[in-house]
Amino acid sequence: MKKIFILDDIPARHKNIRAFLQANNPSETFTFHSAQTFVEGIDLIREHEFDLLCLDHDLGDFDPETATPDTGFSGYSGGAGRFLDGRDFCHWLIQRGTKIAAVWVHSWNPVGADRMVKILTDSGVTNITRKEAPGDI
Repeated sequence: MKKIFILDDIPARHKNIRAFLQANNPSETFTFHSAQTFVEGIDLIREHEFDLLCLDHDLGDFDPETATPDTGFSGYSGGAGRFLDGRDFCHWLIQRGTKIAAVWVHSWNPVGADRMVKILTDSGVTNITRKEAPGDI
């Protein structure tokens, strides 16, 4: 059984990614864990190890000027009004030393997604897929 983590602020994408993986891997059994926010995502990563991380860039859910959850993330360098995003999530994963088996970076923001791939690649992650989520094309 493969454990899949999906981080995306658009609920329909969670459904599309699940359907895509199941349709294209009919002999596999999956357990899906979904998060819509940076904070929900780190809570799940702290609790589980995953075979695949499906990561979006634009989360738009958390403004560090008004909320301060215990993320343990020290890499934030944005100014007021800048939300933590998928790039910050990648930095958090690396900073934490998270075991990363495989990553699927999907986003409507190609520049942001490319930056996420670079962060992961520069940290030694080799099994990275960069393509849009199903239903986005």
